[in-house]
Amino acid sequence: MKKGLKGVMFLFSALLICGTVSAAANIDLYYTDTHNHPVDEVQVGETIASNIVVQNDGNSVTNVVVEQSYHNNNQWINDDNYYTSLDGGNTWAQNPSSVTTRSDGFTWQVGSLLAQQKAILRWPGTPVTPGYEVMNVQLYLDQLMVDSDTANITITSAPITVGTAAKTVGMQETGSPLNYLFLALALIFGGLIFSKIWINIF
Repeated sequence: MKKGLKGVMFLFSALLICGTVSAAANIDLYYTDTHNHPVDEVQVGETIASNIVVQNDGNSVTNVVVEQSYHNNNQWINDDNYYTSLDGGNTWAQNPSSVTTRSDGFTWQVGSLLAQQKAILRWPGTPVTPGYEVMNVQLYLDQLMVDSDTANITITSAPITVGTAAKTVGMQETGSPLNYLFLALALIFGGLIFSKIWINIF
């Protein structure tokens, strides 16, 4: 009986520990603008950043892996530079070997995380066509998925602005003939008056 009770207690403790680890490590996914403000809409030609944050609020964990995938109907440029930070954003490494790209996303081999350690993956990009993008991430600890997140963003066309310089020039061109007309009328009336005075004198 005692052996059976010990076995049950050990299994319960193991499940409790595993559950704690799974709940403590979490993942967040979001887009930010150039001022690091969260956004869900961007115009064509504007640069934004995609962010993945893995926070470990429990005990130390190992074999931390993030799988990312996306679905979109638009095109991006300058979106192949990845930056990682393992100290919450204090120091960064560009294009680390821990990120392996695929045709439909990438794999981020985070590795080990100490208690209260935060890992961040960030990459900028600029959309060149309107549309939308839906991104998904899954967090794995020892090949067991413990958390996931989804983010989406809408890409709108850049507004067409009409300059005022052309209108200003047009108004000046329209006003110039009127000035000449007034001048001509003044000369005509002035000439008539002067001729009348000249005739009256002589």
